[in-house]
Parts: sequence; structure tokens; C-alpha cells
Amino acid sequence: MKIMDYQREMSVGLIDQFAEKKVREQLKNVQWMLKPVSVKKTLRSLPATAGRRL
Repeated sequence: MKIMDYQREMSVGLIDQFAEKKVREQLKNVQWMLKPVSVKKTLRSLPATAGRRL
């Protein structure tokens, strides 16, 4: 439903496209600044009870 509501609002002109573009650019910049991190422990190295819910 959210997608359809968004598309409806976009077609009527209720969405500020300039602000949306600005937020999109900010997200791109944040993603660019993030550094890749290697994961040392894999799921296989964890104990068998690690994935169980209590």
C-alpha cells in the first residue's frame, strides 16, 4: 500500500522532488564514507546454541 500511496502523491505533486533528491545525495555520500569491515566470526564458528531463541 505504501508504494501505491507514494505513487499517487507523486502524480498529484505532493512530493517535494528537490528535497527527495537532496536526501538521496546525502545517503550516497554517507555510503561512500563508510569503510568496509571484514567479519571475523562466521556462523559456523559460533556455538550450536547461538542461533536459538530462549
